[in-house]
Amino acid sequence: MRIAFLGACGTGKTTLVESLYKELNLKPVYNNARNVMSGLGITDLTDVEDTKRALLCESILITRLTKQLELFDEGFISDRSIIDELMYWELDNEKNFPSLTSTLKDFVYTFLNKNKYDLLICVPVEFDLSETEKNADKLRWVDEHRYLEDKFVKGFYEKEKEELKCCKKVIMITGSIEERKKQINKALLELNF
Repeated sequence: MRIAFLGACGTGKTTLVESLYKELNLKPVYNNARNVMSGLGITDLTDVEDTKRALLCESILITRLTKQLELFDEGFISDRSIIDELMYWELDNEKNFPSLTSTLKDFVYTFLNKNKYDLLICVPVEFDLSETEKNADKLRWVDEHRYLEDKFVKGFYEKEKEELKCCKKVIMITGSIEERKKQINKALLELNF
């Protein structure tokens, strides 16, 4: 079983993976963006020049893709999908690198058409981040960017519902952690997992 989450920063994706991976007997795959940023010498996302931002997005996409491929046959549950990484590329780099955006989109969708997620779980923004969460570090997108991410997630969900291309099943979950887990478990039962 290959399960991935799609959602903006601070929507509870990692919390859900931590809560579910043992129950489901799946290997967890976590967002490694901070490690990639550290390797590129990035300490503040709000102050990154365009070329370095593009390199960051590409590096995170390749790292996530590599980890998910390593576990493809064994199965995994990931706090982000490669669709998330494409989302960040589009939001942050498309205007500066339009031809590369087209190439990356083609690559991601070609890959996912051949290697679909069994379950893609979309997590919308249901609450604002507290000031403490916003200021915890400068390595997360917050405020307006978070709502642009959410708009992307909701648009992607609607398109994917109409014609499943990237996954065998897509769901949008809401509510408390327990309510979300129930929605996920229901979807897994429908997939005979």
